Parts: sequence; C-alpha cells; structure tokens
Amino acid sequence: MIQWQHKFYPFISIGVGLIFPTLLSALWGDIWGGYIYAGLWKMILVHHATFFVNSLAHWMGDKTFSDHHTAYDSFITAVLTLGEGYHNYHHEFPQDYRNGVRFYHYDPTKWVVSLLNIFGLTYGLKKVSKEEIHKAKIQMNQRSINNDMAKLQHGKQFDQNLSDLSMEDIKLRNEKNGESLIIIDGYVYDVKEFVHEHPGGRQTLLNFVGTDSSSLFAGEDGAHSHSKEARKFLNAMRVGTFKQSNRGA
Repeated sequence: MIQWQHKFYPFISIGVGLIFPTLLSALWGDIWGGYIYAGLWKMILVHHATFFVNSLAHWMGDKTFSDHHTAYDSFITAVLTLGEGYHNYHHEFPQDYRNGVRFYHYDPTKWVVSLLNIFGLTYGLKKVSKEEIHKAKIQMNQRSINNDMAKLQHGKQFDQNLSDLSMEDIKLRNEKNGESLIIIDGYVYDVKEFVHEHPGGRQTLLNFVGTDSSSLFAGEDGAHSHSKEARKFLNAMRVGTFKQSNRGA
C-alpha cells in the first residue's frame, strides 16, 4: 500500500488535494471556494503541520525521557502533526514503532499499525521494554531533582561542612576511591556521575579530572564559557574546598 502511494504520489496529491475538492465544491456553485480554501489553503496548512515535526516538536513540551537532544513531548504538537508530537520518546527510542507510548496518547499511526497487526497485515513490531522506558523517566526525574537541589544549595550555605582538600588529597581520592575530582574557582567537585552526561562529551571532561580547570570553565583562551545555570548545577557536585597553600602544586 505504501509502495503504491509512493509510485503514484503526484497523481494522488494533485487529484485528492486540489481537483477533488474543487469539483466537489462546484456541485453547489462554489468552484473557486473549493479550489482556494479546500484546496490551496488546506495544502498549505497540512504542509506546515507536517513540518512541525522539525520545528515545534523541538521547541515546546516536556523532555520526558532524555535531555540529550532537543526533542520534546507535547499533546498539542501531536494533534497538529497527526501523532508525531511525542518526539522526545521517538528520539530516545527510535526503534519503537510508536510515538505515543501510552495507549491513550494521540498517535493515529500507532493505532492503525496495531489494528493491522491483529489481522496479520503488519508483523515484527518493535517495542522498547517497560523497564527501559521506566528507567529513562526515573533518570529524567532525578536530573530535575538534582537541578532543584543545585539551586537550593547555591550560595554560602552550601559551603558548610566541606573539607579542605590538597592536590595530594585529590589525586589520592581519584586513584584509590575511583572519584573524578576537579577544581574550579577554589572548590572541589566530583563529576563522576555527570561525566557520561556532559554536553561536551565524556572524554572532554575526563581530560581535566585532577586539575584546576577554573579558566576553562570561565571560557578563557577561547574555551566554552559555561552559563550561570551550569554553575548552579555544578554546585550539587561540590565535595570540598581546595587548599589555597597548595594551589601552585
């Protein structure tokens, strides 16, 4: 059916998109109304709605399963794109034939494919396990909690009960305890859990573990300048203060 549509697409699109509504409207004497409104304007609206998948779906909604890409989940976008609005799920689990993972999510294609499957007209449908989906949602919830914690802990109150760490202490903890300690602006942070989520790449961050990376974080010498939000998020990983006497070690 899809191959047939692909082969005769020019005839189908012009015939159904323009000729049919024009002739239908001619039956009650409104041939131009059918051509302009039911034909041209309809095709313009459908064209823009289709490509909301590449615009609106990357701008509005919720990042339910991952924030490693710009796609969002949105019921509004799903309605406008005939089911393509659960785009965050699609980008995180592209092997799944569904966009809306829940049965009630507006995804007409999913419903049609599922219905055809009952009659054996579709087969081998790929689904991501419930465990993997649940794990992704939990990870995003944890990221949200971490961000909230970082904002609450930002400031002098966060400095209480922090240990003074020398360069020797940092190297020892990295080697013996498997931590990933890094120094920024006089504080020591453990980036071990964050290294896999670092937007600049895992290895980029690992290259500076055990060093004073204050200038790099500030964007000096052409490096990427981190935002205030990045600094607040970083504060949730603070584990100590760097001993000033050892700064030159």
